[in-house]
Amino acid sequence: MKLQKGEIAIFFVTILYFFYQYFFHFSWDIMTYVLNSQSLFGQGHYYEVLRAPLMPLIMGILQVFGWKLAEIIFIILVTIFFFYTMRVLAKSLKFDTITFLLIFISWYMLHYSVSRGTELLSLSLLMLGIAYMFNKKAISGVFVGLAAIARYNSAIYAIFLLFNDKKKIIPSLIFFTIPLFLWGLYNRLVFGNFFTSHADLYALNVTYRHYAVEAFPWLKLLGMFSICIPFIILGLINAIKKIKDKKNIVFLLILIFNLLYFIKLPTKDMRYLFNIILPVAYFCYLGIHTVGRKFKIKARHIAIGIFILNLLFLACAEMYAEHPQDKIYKDTFDVLDKNCSTISNGWIMLNYYGMPTKKIQRAAQVPIRISEGERIVLFPKLGEPAYASNDSFLEQFPILYRNDDVIILGNGKCLPHNVKTETYLEELDRYIFEIHGYHINTNPCMQMFRKIALVEKACNLLNYGRFSIDKNRVIE
Repeated sequence: MKLQKGEIAIFFVTILYFFYQYFFHFSWDIMTYVLNSQSLFGQGHYYEVLRAPLMPLIMGILQVFGWKLAEIIFIILVTIFFFYTMRVLAKSLKFDTITFLLIFISWYMLHYSVSRGTELLSLSLLMLGIAYMFNKKAISGVFVGLAAIARYNSAIYAIFLLFNDKKKIIPSLIFFTIPLFLWGLYNRLVFGNFFTSHADLYALNVTYRHYAVEAFPWLKLLGMFSICIPFIILGLINAIKKIKDKKNIVFLLILIFNLLYFIKLPTKDMRYLFNIILPVAYFCYLGIHTVGRKFKIKARHIAIGIFILNLLFLACAEMYAEHPQDKIYKDTFDVLDKNCSTISNGWIMLNYYGMPTKKIQRAAQVPIRISEGERIVLFPKLGEPAYASNDSFLEQFPILYRNDDVIILGNGKCLPHNVKTETYLEELDRYIFEIHGYHINTNPCMQMFRKIALVEKACNLLNYGRFSIDKNRVIE
């Protein structure tokens, strides 16, 4: 397929913003995925179990060019893959590719696509899977499965494989399970359970987030797509009128699934809605064509106007955005004892720049860690934990070093480095035992499926050879 000039222009606008974002907004998430990749490929010391594996695996392949260059190449390749996927999907929908791209690439999409690492990769894989499903190809399952190991919440989209040709449904579902099975097998061999990584993420984002339940941010949701809202409404009306069309059903369900998923989450981070871009762009496209036909305006011209408005909005937002400096973390190296075990609320950045560092501890654990000879490095400007900027709390402990950016606590002892891989559930269990004297159940089967006894029993049978629920039901 020959590239059109419009596609090339949109590509360069997109990739230039991604580069700007990469060089001027350092990303906690990208750093974490790089650390996971280094650990998976035997070159690192820190591994975050709850992270999905696809990006670290890709980074591991690209690291033959050097780890820093691998990050840049990853962004380029994912952007190229996204544009290819848009072409395939537009063709399956019989959409004009350039018009669809202009609508799809909103300020929200640009902001979240690669800044958190896996959003654009996962959505691109999902779109390719849906496109192949519309084209009645069993291979659609592979791409939905890969999307599910890029971001775990994409696994729910396997249900749309049921819209495939009847003869292709079972093969596509089998293909879907292959990436998930391989990743589950790795978890089983390394951590003892097929669902360790999934359970860790579920525990962090759902089970133990009851203290941080947030109201649904309707205004933010409307602001994400405010430019397109009239067209989206028109598109929805048209789709509902033609509800027997399989494509309309699929995109309506994707829209509903995304909203229900977001409502269920305790923490309403807007990046968790990233996949909603797909149905929104679809309905916006339908609405624009309705307006275009009625007023005899080319749909592409309307889309160009929307695209320009999105870029202007993004430019204005960037003018007032803060640009965190990684220099703070690099400079901290000069005042750290490289031989001592270190704990920090900036543990990702310190690990990324080569200092083995453990995750920050809760306030009640601070005196325990200091008494053991560990150094606690706090960056108050990160905001969390709250005690990092609580002078009355910090002054209870010996302060080895302090300036405007960093505070180092310690008692002069020096516990040697002992960074090791620990799941979120193991870390939580250790905290509860140290402070309260009892253990919680860290079994992924109980953590994920405790409300459905039959599924918990099946999970225990798969992993431990016993068809029963756990007697220990303590989770906090």
